[in-house]
Amino acid sequence: MSETVVFATVSLHRRDTIRFIQFPEGLAPLLRNLLEASWTPGIREEKIYGGCALEFRMNRRPFGLSEDIDTVNGRRLVRDIFDFLWVRGWRIVESLGHSQNKGTKDTLIFRRDDGGDSHVESSSAGIQVDPRQPRLDWMVVAMYSSDKIRFILDTAKARPRHPTLAQGEDGDNELETPEPPAGQLVTGVKTILEKLHQLQSGSWTHSSYEFKLKGRPWGGMGEETVKSRVLLLQLLALFDSLGWRSYAAVSQGTEFGDFKRPDTWYFVQPVDWVAGSPFNDTIRVSNSETC
Repeated sequence: MSETVVFATVSLHRRDTIRFIQFPEGLAPLLRNLLEASWTPGIREEKIYGGCALEFRMNRRPFGLSEDIDTVNGRRLVRDIFDFLWVRGWRIVESLGHSQNKGTKDTLIFRRDDGGDSHVESSSAGIQVDPRQPRLDWMVVAMYSSDKIRFILDTAKARPRHPTLAQGEDGDNELETPEPPAGQLVTGVKTILEKLHQLQSGSWTHSSYEFKLKGRPWGGMGEETVKSRVLLLQLLALFDSLGWRSYAAVSQGTEFGDFKRPDTWYFVQPVDWVAGSPFNDTIRVSNSETC
């Protein structure tokens, strides 16, 4: 008997809202728990919207304009949603911008290759998972402000050993990374930027690494648009050599005036990947080729 293919969507709205459509009803309390654990400010409101969408409105602004701790952690929130769905057998098909309305964010389309929960079981930690799914680490690459790029890499291999708690400008505590020796990823990115004469500066902020680039690679015109694409290609080659595969590019930042916010780029890597391992083509992280 062939398995049923089911589709569902996650969509981001305004600066604080997430909607889930056509996921199993049993996921609702688990999604609530995930969002509360991943987003420290918590949930402001939960309701059914438009008759079928499970909507969560979050406190503060995870999808806001400024590159503050909330916006950075908003990317961690989306990453955690991806991982939550991944371990339960849901794979992303596409991030689709189908609306003409200004400021509308992408609809994220997922599919699962069985119509029930026959493959989902509880792990030793009590987490429901699909054992057929390899466990993944995640890396987030965010471009913003026309000349900055941030790398969020919270895997066990990348976390600082002794993080410190710093006071934010608004009085909230935030986890700050004491400036550790640059890891393999940061070193590799720095080398590429120096070779392309595009490195202005770099620093640890919001427990992630931010590079400021020369010129305006994300907002430039003419030949500068070629330079930005060369940079992206070289970064992609670096990520590939370090075992990272592109998972999704998501438009999750709110637009401002006549400016479009760049996508946030999500990458995955098998948790057991080590230097010298082959790039594991047996792990399909996207189903787009089957649509």
